Amino acid sequence: MSRPPEWIEQFSELRKRAEAILHDRIAFAPSRQASLSAEDALRALHELSVHQIELEMQNEELGATLAEVDAGRERYANFYDLSPVGFCSLSEAGKILEANLTLAGMLGAARAQLVGQPDFRYVHAGERKAFRLRIDELFATGEPLDFDLQLVRQDGTAFWAHLAAVAALTSQREKVCRAVLSDITERKEAEEALLQSERTFRTLFASLGEGVALHELVLDAYGVVQDYRILDVNPAFRTHTGIDPATARGRLGSELYGAQPAPYLEEYARVAGTGEPSAFETYFQPMARHFRIAVSSPGPGRFVTVFEDITECRRELAELGRRNAALEQQVKDLEARLEGREPAAR
Repeated sequence: MSRPPEWIEQFSELRKRAEAILHDRIAFAPSRQASLSAEDALRALHELSVHQIELEMQNEELGATLAEVDAGRERYANFYDLSPVGFCSLSEAGKILEANLTLAGMLGAARAQLVGQPDFRYVHAGERKAFRLRIDELFATGEPLDFDLQLVRQDGTAFWAHLAAVAALTSQREKVCRAVLSDITERKEAEEALLQSERTFRTLFASLGEGVALHELVLDAYGVVQDYRILDVNPAFRTHTGIDPATARGRLGSELYGAQPAPYLEEYARVAGTGEPSAFETYFQPMARHFRIAVSSPGPGRFVTVFEDITECRRELAELGRRNAALEQQVKDLEARLEGREPAAR
C-alpha cells in the first residue's frame, strides 16, 4: 500500500521547518563560519551527510511502519464489517457510538441510522428495562455480560439475539460498552419445538394406560453390561407392577426386582445395542404376574419398555379354555348317546 498523501505533506512541511531553522542558525553565527578550517568544514560536512542519511533511513522506516499500520487498520475494518456477528459500542449515556455492517443488516437499517440512537432503540419493548439495568450494571462493576434478548428490526419484526459485552475505555478515558450480538432465532425456535415435543411426550407419558419405563445400561470397567438403571417411570407403572414410581426411579433393576441378573437383561441389552425393537410375553415369577412387553431404544445405551400386566387376561383365557374343553366334552357325550353308545369316561 502506498503512503497516504497526508503523510507526504507532513514530512515535506517538517523538512521545510528544519531548513529554516538551519538557515537562521547559520545567519546568526558568521564568526563560527569564518573560524572553521577546511578540515573542520569537511568533517562537519561529513557528519551532516551521515546524519542526513540516518534521518532519511528513519523517515523510510517510519513510512513503512505507517503503511503497516494503515494496512492493519484496513484489515481490522474488513474483519469488523464482514464478521458474521454484529459489533457495536455503547456509551455510558446510553447511545450507540458505532456499529458494523453485519449488525446494521441484522436490524434492517443503514449503519448511519444506528449511530447516535438510544441503545434500547432496537430492543423489544418488554425487555428494555431489564436490558438497561444489565448495561448499567456492566458500567458499574466492569463484569462481562452474557444473555439472550429479543431485538426488533427496522420493519418491526422481532428476532432473538445473544449479547456478550465487556466494559472498556476509549483513548479519551471514557467508558464504553463493547458488545457482540449474534442471531439465535433458529436456536430459540428449535428449543421451543423441543420443549413443545417434551411437553407432548410428558402428557402422553402420564396419560398412557400401559406402564412405561426409561432405562440406561450399567457397564463395568471393561464395557460389559452388568445391570440397568431405571431413570423414569410413568404413573401407570404402579398399576402394572405394584411398585411406587418414586421407589423405582434411580434404582438398579437387580435391586428393584430382587433378581440377579436383572430381569430380561440380555434382551434389553441387545435392543439397546442394535436399536432393533422387540416384543414378547413372559411370566415373571417374583411378582407372579404375566406381562406383555415392548422394548425400543431411543439412543445408545438406553431402552424404553412399554408393558402391561396381562395376568388377569391369561387367567380369563385359561378359564375360557377350560370351559371350552368342558363344552367340547359335553358335545362328545351327547353325540355318543345319540349313537347309542356309553358316554366316554371322564
